[in-house]
Amino acid sequence: DRQWKNLPEFVVYESVVMRQRSGEDVAIMDNVAKVEPVFLSALAEGSPLLKLGKVDAGMNPAYDKSVDAVVCHRLCNYGEAGWSLPPKKEAMGDDEDDRFLWFARYLLEGAVHDSLKALAAEGVLGTEPREITLRKPKRNIMQLVARLRDAKVDCMGKLVKKLSEDDRWLWAEVKGFSAKDPEKRNKFKKVWGDFLRGVLL
Repeated sequence: DRQWKNLPEFVVYESVVMRQRSGEDVAIMDNVAKVEPVFLSALAEGSPLLKLGKVDAGMNPAYDKSVDAVVCHRLCNYGEAGWSLPPKKEAMGDDEDDRFLWFARYLLEGAVHDSLKALAAEGVLGTEPREITLRKPKRNIMQLVARLRDAKVDCMGKLVKKLSEDDRWLWAEVKGFSAKDPEKRNKFKKVWGDFLRGVLL
């Protein structure tokens, strides 16, 4: 596209050649391919041209099933001019205690395992999972997060390992998020039981 506004922001090319155009020498890139900015941070990993900045405080961490981890979004710049790239997703490090808060929230929201989405769908939660990352000073929140932190469980793989050793591990803490109504408590227990059967059988 010859309209500069529609030109890609980043490209790769094989060579630059000089050609004549309207009687003037013009430098033209040969064999050009567009590079999506979101891919550049991954393609340039390890390059001195890629500068990783701070974690973007404006974006919530997310649970990424493909890497089985709570991921944060790190600000990136590329090249000597420091071009801004879309934030790079990376697993939260061992020094970041917040990963247990986010894992607890995403576990109860069903982002870690689809079967637990039924907790919200069935309306059986007494405490909303988002309150965990709002750091509400509630006993059930503190107990669940402490249990995960003490066992260093911050991903599905580690959770399944603990549950395979003891399928009642975490139940005491998880059931603290159930609504008080007996019927809803029973539904909550059934959803958790279905989850256990799904991951352990």
